[in-house]
Amino acid sequence: MAAAAQLTDEELFSELRRFGFSPGPVTESTRPVYLKKLKKLREDERAGHNPGLHDNIFTNEVILQKVGFFC
Repeated sequence: MAAAAQLTDEELFSELRRFGFSPGPVTESTRPVYLKKLKKLREDERAGHNPGLHDNIFTNEVILQKVGFFC
């Protein structure tokens, strides 16, 4: 498993999708947020926890709010 910070935008997007997370575009402003999310998903996987769909929808809304796409 590659270090998250070294992933290309496409690899980051794909890795998030692998965990069932539906990211928006990976941009300069969303990349740090998505890297943090990927870190959490990997930690949860190691701990045996798999977040449900509700967690992912809520997280997507928070990310969109942080980058100004959603009010």
